[in-house]
Amino acid sequence: MNARALQQNAEPVLDRVKFEQAILYFLEHAANEHLAKTKLVKLLYHADFDHFEQYDAPITGAYYRKYEHGPFPEDAWETLERMEADHRIAFKQDDVYMRHERMEDCDESVFSETEIAVLRRVAAEMLPYTAKQMSDATHEEAPWRAVKFKEHIPYYLAYYRNKFGEMELDEDELILEDEEEARAALG
Repeated sequence: MNARALQQNAEPVLDRVKFEQAILYFLEHAANEHLAKTKLVKLLYHADFDHFEQYDAPITGAYYRKYEHGPFPEDAWETLERMEADHRIAFKQDDVYMRHERMEDCDESVFSETEIAVLRRVAAEMLPYTAKQMSDATHEEAPWRAVKFKEHIPYYLAYYRNKFGEMELDEDELILEDEEEARAALG
């Protein structure tokens, strides 16, 4: 069995250290007026799925599910709350923006060379985009479209991704909520 076939059957295993350090990395390198919680979790998604697509392994191993605003890592809110309670990050709100700020530097030594390269690229490429733009873009990708609402998004679907809707998808092969609702209504 090849590496891709093995990965298709494997459940992700969250590496909490890398997950927390990736959060700190993005709070340091992608921090601008667009970086609130929603964009932060989209950056994590892109980093994990980009690395998986290129190297057959995610960076953090987070377990992503399909939600209204795109892929969402299951442990994100709990991790952010714990990091805030431990004074590693701080939640800041001004008149316009709500966001987390890092209170410590990222320990880049926990990442491999390929992982840090993907984190750098994702931070740089996604810097100008808003959370809404990133959410909308994930809705055009196969990983988000191929699963039902609140279902786990398998990492192997990264092989079928595209950049911001560049790839044409065959609607007949995807499980879309509207189709499911239509089937249910027709009996």
